[in-house]
Amino acid sequence: PNATQIDAHAGATVWKEVRVIAGVTPDDQGPSYPNAVREWCINTAAVDAFTHSVLAGNEDGILYRWNLDSNTFTESVVLTPGIGEAYTPTLVGPDGQVYAINNATLFAVGALNAGVDPGPRATRIGLAFAGRNPSPGGTRLRYTLPVAAEVALDVLDVTGRYVATVSQGAAAAGEHTVIWNGRDASGARADAGLYFARLRVGGETRTLKLVLAR
Repeated sequence: PNATQIDAHAGATVWKEVRVIAGVTPDDQGPSYPNAVREWCINTAAVDAFTHSVLAGNEDGILYRWNLDSNTFTESVVLTPGIGEAYTPTLVGPDGQVYAINNATLFAVGALNAGVDPGPRATRIGLAFAGRNPSPGGTRLRYTLPVAAEVALDVLDVTGRYVATVSQGAAAAGEHTVIWNGRDASGARADAGLYFARLRVGGETRTLKLVLAR
């Protein structure tokens, strides 16, 4: 890949080659192309700043880790065995896992980066289903807190009208599972249909669309 530099004096864009990623897998194109190699999907490469490396997918179905210090491939993982299959954006998660799509399948590769501060992950709150939805016997919800906090988890109808409170008050850091029993604040059975779970923690809000079936 190349990097651009802007010439402040001339106002022109100057291309500067900063590093070359050489082809790895030969591609038998016949005598007309004796040195052909299978293509990189380099426009979707992801930089792993923690390890000073780049994760790049290739037409050969392999995800490579390109170490920028040594300019070598220090790891490779076969995602799909096919040649020329669709391969689209790769990214590095806050926990160091690499997420890549090959042939319409999402892959999660690797483990936590030992000794690395996960950074942004420590400030996130989350809201998700803790089971199937819709599901008989109530809707199970799971919310996650990075630190202890005051929470309010409510259910709203499609117009935004308050229906019921599922959880409210102080909650410890970590995961919490709660159940909405399908009733409104008065205890009456809510109508079947579409609702929203809304989690409020400090100044942050998370919402989740849910379906109540009868």
